[in-house]
Amino acid sequence: MYLKKMIAFLMLIIASATALTAQNVDEDYMKEVDKMLIATQAKRATIDILSATYQNMGLPLTSYTEAAEATVDSFWDNYIEDYAIECMNFFTLEDLRNLNAFYATPSGKKVASSYRTLSTKMTDIVVQKYSYQIQQALKNFIKQ
Repeated sequence: MYLKKMIAFLMLIIASATALTAQNVDEDYMKEVDKMLIATQAKRATIDILSATYQNMGLPLTSYTEAAEATVDSFWDNYIEDYAIECMNFFTLEDLRNLNAFYATPSGKKVASSYRTLSTKMTDIVVQKYSYQIQQALKNFIKQ
């Protein structure tokens, strides 16, 4: 019963996300956002996170990766537009062009391709090395 509710909830979230109508975003701006998401491998990261989430939830799927890919594919175009709307709060079109020019350089490609791995490794290090400090710091905030 719990599993059916969880699947229904996920489907509701996905349906809601794809049904939303986003603001109009300039076509050039959208192209630059799309380039940036491709350069930073954002779609692959989203698929990997969703696949791990499905696996951690213990969903009875034939392939977590394929299910995650299908899920992300179902909303990706809308996601790009929503991402662009959020980017407009931080970046001008010129900023995005400059970022994409950087990502096209050898150093930029290196940053984009290594960021996820570096972040994952640092998360592992924090968990392995600093668990005690984290627990000690959280003691001050536990409700009693």
